[in-house]
Amino acid sequence: MLALVALLCQLTPQARPTVPPSVLVTRYRDADEVYLYGQGTPDGRMFEYAVPKAQFDKSPRWAVEKDPPPLAISRALEVAKKAAQAEHPEFTELLVSTISLHQVGSHSGQKRWFYDIAMYPITNGEASYDSQVTVIVLMDGVVVKPRERSKAAR
Repeated sequence: MLALVALLCQLTPQARPTVPPSVLVTRYRDADEVYLYGQGTPDGRMFEYAVPKAQFDKSPRWAVEKDPPPLAISRALEVAKKAAQAEHPEFTELLVSTISLHQVGSHSGQKRWFYDIAMYPITNGEASYDSQVTVIVLMDGVVVKPRERSKAAR
């Protein structure tokens, strides 16, 4: 019984320190780019999405509590599908899996948002549920292309 009480005490939620937004943005304080997102593949490859600070700062800010997003979801999806089909012309269609919004603080402390849109490719009328295409779209409609990085890069 005492062991059970000790185990339950260890499972009690602990307050977690919040990470300043700047830590989420760049790998180094004076980096020239803003890191947005990273994604691994089942075969162990890693891709990252990053943009130059100047380009990130051109993307409109969004006060989520007050206004609709600067780039409508329907427009972001249109941009993402067009970019994915340009990259993969063999896909006859794309089936939307998820649309997520992510907030990132810039180096100046101003927060901006981007879309993370995941889609299943459809080839010859068949959806491929074992693979997805991810497209990152900034609020000004700019598509951020992924780059592969080696495991030793970070």
